[in-house]
Amino acid sequence: QEIQLVMANGVSADRIIFANPIKSRSHMEYAEKVGVPITMVDTKEEVLRIKAVYPDI
Repeated sequence: QEIQLVMANGVSADRIIFANPIKSRSHMEYAEKVGVPITMVDTKEEVLRIKAVYPDI
């Protein structure tokens, strides 16, 4: 996955923006787990899906 690749090349998670147009729950959970602080949303429904993974936003 792209987040792992970017981090393997020395970029810290706090400098990553998770902006995939289609975000699987497992990818969102991984991004949250490693500390990716920002994700982009395209729809109201996506906000609700992300809220389930990132409850503190």
